[in-house]
Amino acid sequence: MLETNIQFSDIYQALTEMASQNEQNKKPLNPVGYLTYNNQK
Repeated sequence: MLETNIQFSDIYQALTEMASQNEQNKKPLNPVGYLTYNNQK
């Protein structure tokens, strides 16, 4: 049981770090499975 809680804690920490990185980047994400072209130069 303790090992499971540690694993959940690690996963939660990783997701929290990913969410904070996404907030810092503030880049729009392309939808998955669609080809997009950036024509801005």
